[in-house]
Amino acid sequence: MEAFKTDYDLDLLYRQMSPGLIGNCRKKGLSEEEALDLVHSSFLTLIEALPRFKGQSKLSTFFYGIYLNKLREFYRSKKRLTLIVEKVESNIEECTVQKKQESEDPARHSEINQSLNQLSDAVATLKPRTEEIFLKRFVLGISNKQLAEEFQLKENNIRQILLRARNSIVESCLLFA
Repeated sequence: MEAFKTDYDLDLLYRQMSPGLIGNCRKKGLSEEEALDLVHSSFLTLIEALPRFKGQSKLSTFFYGIYLNKLREFYRSKKRLTLIVEKVESNIEECTVQKKQESEDPARHSEINQSLNQLSDAVATLKPRTEEIFLKRFVLGISNKQLAEEFQLKENNIRQILLRARNSIVESCLLFA
């Protein structure tokens, strides 16, 4: 632990480990932006956790453990988002079919409205620009390239904004549940 007390030593650790961790993320199917975000987040957690590091292993091993936990957390949140999106899509589909049949069950209609309200509340927690980008992408179906041109950003930045928006929505939906 003594060897990693300076900012220079932490920077050196990050520079040595981040390419391998980013490569590992990419092999697991994460985009470049997701991989960078995950590794950066792991490193920030490492800095916060340094007081708890007892020196019983290498700091790089401690860092790798944090990275693995962040990776598991990422997959859990991605799975939750997929489940939420599937549930909302299913509810929208059922609502459409139900209206076509013109036979409404008040309890089911209430459940669908509750899911839609929950999603709407979650989207409303986003910053205005992020909300606009998210809605244009997923409601209007505008491509990332078109959004990048409209907002004068790089496509990578648009993807990053959308990823963070999705994660925020998942967290909000879990809080509202």
